[in-house]
Amino acid sequence: MLGWSGVVGLVASVLAIWLVGRAYGALGWVATLAMIGGVTGSVLMAGALMGLTFLSSGTGHDEAVDTRDFDDDDR
Repeated sequence: MLGWSGVVGLVASVLAIWLVGRAYGALGWVATLAMIGGVTGSVLMAGALMGLTFLSSGTGHDEAVDTRDFDDDDR
């Protein structure tokens, strides 16, 4: 699944570089590498965190943490 997120991140990076290049002119190699790393890293991190949230919810770990009792009798 993260493989697809990586491909989406690289496509988003190319699109971002193209849009920024059109708006501000040609980018240097450092700015291009920074943009590729930043955009791709952000997409990969978002995919990983969404996957972990889905996994945590599906395995019941969320219910195991929340042990509060919301009865009015305890007040």
